[in-house]
Amino acid sequence: QRRLQVILVQLPDQAAALGRGMMHRLCSELGSERRVRLRGLGLLIGIEVLDEDGRPQPAAAVTITERLLREGVLVLPAGEGGSVVELSPPATLNSAQVDHALERVIAAVRSVCAG
Repeated sequence: QRRLQVILVQLPDQAAALGRGMMHRLCSELGSERRVRLRGLGLLIGIEVLDEDGRPQPAAAVTITERLLREGVLVLPAGEGGSVVELSPPATLNSAQVDHALERVIAAVRSVCAG
């Protein structure tokens, strides 16, 4: 029971640190993409997909979401009209799992937004 209490106390800090690390990597990898707007708080991260004029592009976000789901990365369509790819991973992910997921996310966003 003591171990469970320690885990529960540490979990919010772990989640905040994990979310900061994920946002940092996404910003460094995708921050210069004109068709992407990143936002997030903790482990709730949104990647808004835009058209060339800066308007939300739900079709592209759905394409990214479907690709990631096929690759085993759990994401959700979110936002107005589904133009946001939502990442809301568990706080218990290890660094290898985070790296795997972010590699897939970055590749999918680049692939769809470059076309």
